[in-house]
Amino acid sequence: MSSMKEHWSGLTLFVNYPELPMDNNLMENSIRPGALGRKNYIGNHSRWGTKLAACMYSIIQTCLINDINPREYLLHYFSNMMKIKKKGEKLDINEVRKILPHKLKLKTREKIKLNKY
Repeated sequence: MSSMKEHWSGLTLFVNYPELPMDNNLMENSIRPGALGRKNYIGNHSRWGTKLAACMYSIIQTCLINDINPREYLLHYFSNMMKIKKKGEKLDINEVRKILPHKLKLKTREKIKLNKY
């Protein structure tokens, strides 16, 4: 009770300033994936698994930033990779770069666009 009495003006600040949120749930929810992920990253137990997880998080976040559906993008990517790389041939990095999320043609971007409801 003494702590509440001491901080009462700060605890009731939102009454005089309605634009202030009553709690910090929005901020806590935005940092939650990092905290949960930290537990999952430890469970990889291999450098390969850790690198794969980092790459996938990066690809998915890049898709979201570019308003691209991550699932549709990955389907598009892997179907194109099958066309680009023929058995026994070395992978052409320039061809791979063309199908990265931020390099897609407008027509393809519209096709795999992220639908925000």
